[in-house]
Amino acid sequence: MPDKDENGAALALIYVMLYYILPIVMILVIPVVNLICKLVGKVHKFDKEYEEVTDERQLLFSNEIDNLKEYSFSFEEAFTLFKNLEIAWSNFDYASLQSLTTPELYNTLKLQLDALNMKQQQNVLRDIISNDFEILQASTNNGVTTIEVNMSINQKDFVIDLKTGEVLSGNQFESHRDVYSLTFIKQDDKWFIAKKEEII
Repeated sequence: MPDKDENGAALALIYVMLYYILPIVMILVIPVVNLICKLVGKVHKFDKEYEEVTDERQLLFSNEIDNLKEYSFSFEEAFTLFKNLEIAWSNFDYASLQSLTTPELYNTLKLQLDALNMKQQQNVLRDIISNDFEILQASTNNGVTTIEVNMSINQKDFVIDLKTGEVLSGNQFESHRDVYSLTFIKQDDKWFIAKKEEII
C-alpha cells in the first residue's frame, strides 16, 4: 500500500502539471491552431477565387461560340476536326490526314510520321477532350474563311515500340493538358486545318 510520502509526491506532480506545464502547452498550441485556421481560410478564399475565374471563363467560352456563328462554324466542328486529325496521326492514316489538312500541313505531318515509322515507333493519342478555346482572329477574304484559335486539350499522349508494344515515352494511364494554336480554313464549303502548333 502506498505510504503518505508517495501520495504527497504524486499530488505535487499533478499540481505542477496543472499550474505550470499546462499553461505553457496552451501558450504554444493556441498560435499553431490560429495559424492553421488562417491557412484554411486562405485555401477557401483561393477556391472561391478559382470558382469565380472559372465562371468568367465559362461566360467567355459561350461568347466565343456565339462569335463563330457568323462564319457558319462551331466549336464542335473545330474540335471534331482536331480530334480526327489526332486519331489519323495515331493510326498512320495518311489518307485521313490528307483529307483533314491543307497540303502544306499534310506534307509536314507526313514527314514526321514517316520518321516515326522508320524508327518503328507509334505516337498514340487517346481520350481526347476539350472544353475551352479562344478565338484569336476570324476573317473572310476572296471567298476563303480563316479562323485562328487557341484550344485547350486533355489527352493521353505516349510513344510505343511497334514491335514490342513497350511504352518509350509519355504515360498511357494519365491525361495531360496541352494548348494548341490552330488555324482553320474554309475552301469550297469544306473546313481544313492549316496550322497546328503546341504552345503549352
